[in-house]
Amino acid sequence: MNRLPPRWTRSGGAASDPIPRHRGAGALSGRRALVVGGLSGGIPLGRTVATALAKEGAAVALAESAARTAPSRAWPSARDSRDSDAARTRPTTGRGRGRPIVPARSSSPLGARPEPATERPDTPRGAGADPLRSTARLLARLGASALPLHCDTADESGCRGAVAHTALEFGGIDLLVVCGQPAPAAGGLLDLTTEDLDRTIRATLYSTLWLVQAARVFMQPGSSVVLTAAPSGRLGSAEGIGHAAGAAAVMNLARSLADALAERDVRVNCAVPEDGDDPHDVAAAYVRLARGGAAAPTGAVLPVSELVPPG
Repeated sequence: MNRLPPRWTRSGGAASDPIPRHRGAGALSGRRALVVGGLSGGIPLGRTVATALAKEGAAVALAESAARTAPSRAWPSARDSRDSDAARTRPTTGRGRGRPIVPARSSSPLGARPEPATERPDTPRGAGADPLRSTARLLARLGASALPLHCDTADESGCRGAVAHTALEFGGIDLLVVCGQPAPAAGGLLDLTTEDLDRTIRATLYSTLWLVQAARVFMQPGSSVVLTAAPSGRLGSAEGIGHAAGAAAVMNLARSLADALAERDVRVNCAVPEDGDDPHDVAAAYVRLARGGAAAPTGAVLPVSELVPPG
């Protein structure tokens, strides 16, 4: 059985802070989060959300499809372990749900692989080289414990593997945030193929369901699930039929999952960010849904504008 060393991230080569004006107030101190998808693009949603969670005190695992990041070997070598120990950043400490946040040495579930802390000699430096690693370095620079995971989010074993790695490393999961993937190329009525539709539904509806199913067993009362859907899920899109269908499915799934997890006191909501939303407002909206609490909604599908007070 392969035993994996704890993984840490260098602060050098980190991505830039997408929400520099966001000042954390410890709203998520001691929470253990898994953020899935959204690490690539102009203003990556996943990076914005993960940064906000880290600033609020959460330990954050990041999962992204390997096809969207730089290739790397599957497992850290012994040299990786020595180098990461020498260059590690102190992890977030504290207690979540009565248990300390400590990295666990664990065997690897199938379907996801943890990324080593150190760079390969041939890996370009800078945020653009690997969005997954550079985002993890950003979180480490902010003082958070960060766990980067490569997985195929359109594959069931990849989704379940990412959840299992997170739970084994952090000792549980208190917060699951599914940021989704970038919208595919336009697919109108005559252009949309069965293959394209199947790929889109797997990357939206199926992956969300797999992630929640896997995370449920690790979530204690008071945990939160935050899903993400595009506005086209409500409005439809003649040029993006498949993506709109997937977004609508996620919105309805959020309502169904809220009912299914109510007995466990796990809140499920869906945020609907738009292209013109300010990243700081997006961060505040996701933190509000992640924080939970007795007054927090469940089963809600809300745009950022309704989650953030004006001004």
